[in-house]
Amino acid sequence: MPTERRRSPRRAANRSVRAECRLGLYGLGADVGAVLFDVSAEGLRLALAAAVAPGQEVEVTLAPPWGRDTRLVADVVWCGPRDAATYWVGLKLRRPLALGELAALV
Repeated sequence: MPTERRRSPRRAANRSVRAECRLGLYGLGADVGAVLFDVSAEGLRLALAAAVAPGQEVEVTLAPPWGRDTRLVADVVWCGPRDAATYWVGLKLRRPLALGELAALV
């Protein structure tokens, strides 16, 4: 069994959270259609409609069913096929989520 490398525990995301993922910074890149699956204070796992390269910068907007939207800049750590049409992607956030932000997403 592989060794756990995360510094903060991963939790299943609230399925009501809407997610948007755009390539590059400032929200100007293409939206690659995101669904949030897992969240930790320092990272996210999303399902995307397009493959992205490790090292790529992305901007993610997370909209919980209550509270304010959270806009985050992250780096792609890994990307792999989920099924024939979507890809799993692991993101490392440039800044950790605050406790209130994290609570709104799980």
